[in-house]
Amino acid sequence: MDLRRIAFFAGPLLFAVVAFAPTPAGMPWPAQITAAITLWIAVWWITEPIEMAATSLLPLVLLPLAGVASLKTVAAEYGNEIIFLFMAGFFMGKSIERWQLHRRIALRMVLWIGTDPSRTVLGFMAASAFISMWISNTATAVMMTPVAIAVAAQSEGMAGYKNFSKSLLLGVGYACSIGGLATMIGTPTNAIFIAFAQQNMGETVTFGKWLLFGFPFALTLLWVCWKMLVWMFPVGKDGAKSIDSHEHLREQPLNSARSANPKSGCYGCLVRSF
Repeated sequence: MDLRRIAFFAGPLLFAVVAFAPTPAGMPWPAQITAAITLWIAVWWITEPIEMAATSLLPLVLLPLAGVASLKTVAAEYGNEIIFLFMAGFFMGKSIERWQLHRRIALRMVLWIGTDPSRTVLGFMAASAFISMWISNTATAVMMTPVAIAVAAQSEGMAGYKNFSKSLLLGVGYACSIGGLATMIGTPTNAIFIAFAQQNMGETVTFGKWLLFGFPFALTLLWVCWKMLVWMFPVGKDGAKSIDSHEHLREQPLNSARSANPKSGCYGCLVRSF
């Protein structure tokens, strides 16, 4: 019997164990059932004995059957505006990855800001933060980290580039989190907070309201983070021998973007117009 088959039966078994266990003092019975359903879903999401999308529909069946909430109430949450906000971010992230827009943005930031060690770090941080404003932090990190690694590898052993790789990769990671603060769609937790504020505080937070507060805050954090990184991990002086990071970005082979331009074998063919 393979792991998935075991997990298939383990999910409902754990549900039954938690659901029929003595209810802890102070915990309502619906909360106990909800915890049991959550455990079942978590097991199936982690092990994937069935499709994740099918697992996501379990609350639609189990919560009404257990009497925790009506079918109408549960179904309405699947059409919540926050869900569609998440979907929009996922679609945008997939489009950015499909057309290699993250590499175009990184290239443009490096060209604008400069190619000496500290400025290259700032360029990548600015690009990562900007992309993270519109899609999830994790997706941005997944897209930007390989690009940063490719550029960092060019600096190995070069004079004036001490700690460059460390600062660059840490900078990309921090910038992804910082950029997510700038807009209400920058990270799913922002949308969850907005939904909570609307339901429990009666406060409506628009995109513009969040941007007016979040963007200056994120911009300040990004600048402070960059300054702290290059102070804690000195990357070299401005006079250090420059790596041609924008040329290296142009020459990186493409994967999914190759199908966007079948005649293209390198990144430069897509961005030469830049």
